[in-house]
Amino acid sequence: MVGRFRAVVAVPNREALARMRSFVQHPSMTDREPFHALITEVCVERGWCGSVVDDRPMHVTDFLPDRGMVTVDQFVGWLFEADGVDPSEDLPKWQKHIDGLRDAFIHHMGSSSFDVERLAWFDN
Repeated sequence: MVGRFRAVVAVPNREALARMRSFVQHPSMTDREPFHALITEVCVERGWCGSVVDDRPMHVTDFLPDRGMVTVDQFVGWLFEADGVDPSEDLPKWQKHIDGLRDAFIHHMGSSSFDVERLAWFDN
């Protein structure tokens, strides 16, 4: 007997979708390429980018501020929050994911923080 699996896909809210579209519409902005690579790794490859939490679609990009610095620890926290997971409830279980997500952030962004304005998602 062959089992059937149903894929669960996180659907970002309208604001996140608009920011994602803005990102896609401006591929010439090379400052965004590291973040695009990061999102591809953490969302597509690792499955950490969002879910429906308390009947509300959430995506990690929902947490990005309009201005200022984003740190690796903030970003990893937002990944967990967007998926409705509190890693502090069972830290040993989640630590390898935290470490892998931190490593991905630093690898793609080149440091442990970045200026969110580099993404230029908020241009009118």
